[in-house]
Amino acid sequence: MRFTVARSGARNEIVLRPLNSSPMTSILGLSAFYHDSAACLVVDGKIVAAAQEERFSREKYDAAFPHQAIDFCLKERASPSTVSIT
Repeated sequence: MRFTVARSGARNEIVLRPLNSSPMTSILGLSAFYHDSAACLVVDGKIVAAAQEERFSREKYDAAFPHQAIDFCLKERASPSTVSIT
């Protein structure tokens, strides 16, 4: 696979992007129904937001679907319309 180098953000971070890729890729990763459910948002290969559901529910080892963690990640960096669910 071939990559292109691009500068990203105010910090002048260098990001490697595969050639022929879309300008921005957003991935919402979930862990649910098991010990410590959580959500994580990755944009262009970089983690931009992550949270465990127990931080919001205040229930230790919360295994429920991470609704509040998802809301946090999307509010932190992206809108639901910019995240593809596959």
